[in-house]
Amino acid sequence: MTKLEQNPRVMLAEQGLELPANATVRIVRAIGGDPDLEAQVALWAAGKASGVYELRVPSSPQIEDRELSEADLEAVAGGDNTYCCCCCPCCTCT
Repeated sequence: MTKLEQNPRVMLAEQGLELPANATVRIVRAIGGDPDLEAQVALWAAGKASGVYELRVPSSPQIEDRELSEADLEAVAGGDNTYCCCCCPCCTCT
């Protein structure tokens, strides 16, 4: 459970979004379609009238978490090949 889900009122206040004392915050993770800022603003305005603020926050995608192998590191580092971009006498251009 994230800090936002544990105490949404505090997290929103840290971002400058103060809520009335009797307000309820509902965090919605299951969101269909693309993010829609205008829809979120409309929900926030509806919360002012109803006292129930619905904050749509999509779940973070799962990221593969593993150690890199030596082959992975070599591929990123480019191995030990030497590349030269200048053609001066002190460089070994081939």
